[in-house]
Amino acid sequence: MASQYSILRNYGKYVSPYNMDVMMQGMGYMQQKIDANRQAINEYADYIINSDIAKPQDRE
Repeated sequence: MASQYSILRNYGKYVSPYNMDVMMQGMGYMQQKIDANRQAINEYADYIINSDIAKPQDRE
């Protein structure tokens, strides 16, 4: 009597369903956007830190 283990299975070579080149391009684009936004935030933070704060005595 044959069982599920009595017949050896010969599977073919694994083929990935994902296109890694397209994924890498998309991830590279996202990283560029993140870097640009992070730089814009840092520039704005530097602008705020280095700007003069208006104090009541300075307004007079």
